[in-house]
Amino acid sequence: MKTIYYCIGESCNDEVCRKGNRCVSCAQKKWHQEHPNARSGKNSSAYIDGRSLKTYYCTEKDCNKIVCLKGNRCKSHANKLKNLGRKRPDNIIRNKKIFKNCIPWNKNKKLSKLHIKHLKEAHKGIKFSKERKINMSKARVKSWLEPTYRKKLTRERKLRWKNKEYKDNWIKKIRKIKNKRPNKPEKIINKLLQQLLPNKYSYVGNSKVWIENYNPDFISINGQKKIIELFGNYWHANPKKYKASDTMYRWEKASEIWNRDKRRLKTYKKHGYRTLIIWEDELKDMSKVKNKILIFDNE
Repeated sequence: MKTIYYCIGESCNDEVCRKGNRCVSCAQKKWHQEHPNARSGKNSSAYIDGRSLKTYYCTEKDCNKIVCLKGNRCKSHANKLKNLGRKRPDNIIRNKKIFKNCIPWNKNKKLSKLHIKHLKEAHKGIKFSKERKINMSKARVKSWLEPTYRKKLTRERKLRWKNKEYKDNWIKKIRKIKNKRPNKPEKIINKLLQQLLPNKYSYVGNSKVWIENYNPDFISINGQKKIIELFGNYWHANPKKYKASDTMYRWEKASEIWNRDKRRLKTYKKHGYRTLIIWEDELKDMSKVKNKILIFDNE
């Protein structure tokens, strides 16, 4: 059982932490009785490091509990805030609402090349902790899930894509990454095509051929306008394995990936190409894949 101690002051029943102690108000009264000539505030002899004999109360409404420092909350209110997930004070929320419609200082302001360079190099070499990385990724996910933010990004990217310099730099970067290709499934299909139909299909998935904004995996080199695409189960959201509402890579939903693949096939068709799709899941049964390729080639 927890023992409860009470203040030793006259006619005072306030709880105290130790036996024989006085509460704050009784202790102050006692001190003033013993030191009648003592000055108050900063002139007081008891004033140390910004602390004086002033009494401070809890900042919450209708709470008269005494606290040690100005602007503090009592233990009960502090614990309540912890359980609520540390809500922001009203003044910060109010200021956020006020500054929401304000025009920022850097709007339509063009930064110099030196300034941009400094901004880029500011975080170079800094190693973030695991917690910081997790928080950053969570923040990105949260912002990406907002439809207004996503629309804004897509609009900006479409405008950038119209700029020829940006487009060329972007394609160069992709080509550098894609130099590591082909991947394992693509190597299997490439080997199979060379065995079944030698000198008919070529691997171009390493950015050799672009049809508008799309880079096919295999293309016919014998005059026929035919394309073979190898779709990964995860990267293209195989409908046998994933639902339309499932969130995939880059927080895209499976339905959005399917729509993007439909646009891909439409662009190929627009340029007169016929397309065969082989799913990664189908590579388990190679005899079916062989028949599929031969039927497509004879059509």
